[in-house]
Amino acid sequence: MEKIRRAGVKAMYFSYFFKWSSYENYLYIKDKFDFHTCPAGRTEGTFTDFDSLDDKVDNAYYYLQYIKFGFGRAVRDASRMIQNRQLTREEGLKLARKYDHEYPSLFLKEVLEYLDLNEKEFNEIVDKHRNPEIWKKESGKWQLRYPLE
Repeated sequence: MEKIRRAGVKAMYFSYFFKWSSYENYLYIKDKFDFHTCPAGRTEGTFTDFDSLDDKVDNAYYYLQYIKFGFGRAVRDASRMIQNRQLTREEGLKLARKYDHEYPSLFLKEVLEYLDLNEKEFNEIVDKHRNPEIWKKESGKWQLRYPLE
């Protein structure tokens, strides 16, 4: 880091110069380049098909966010799009309710191999991290105490 500092290297982020909107960035890029969206039609855990497609662990990451905090990738995406007036609150809630809880199965095999876990072990670890203030078990199934309203 010291060599980088002495050399005068400075990080410059796109958002320093332009308002950051992953959806607007996607609209711009798809018209300028041969950009490929998610081949499955949308990304697991959300309704979008264009964001964070280059990392196989992301689906599991956002699922774990859902487990830990009670909201996941669909809430994140909908919140940003509502804030940017690209979705209404009602549209965002409908999409978040539909996809936020989705289990990350698409790349799970590769993620589990990397973590040296099997799916049963993964799920046991996941369940250990459910906050009882957020989650309750009813009829053998985990439920959010305070689902999206």
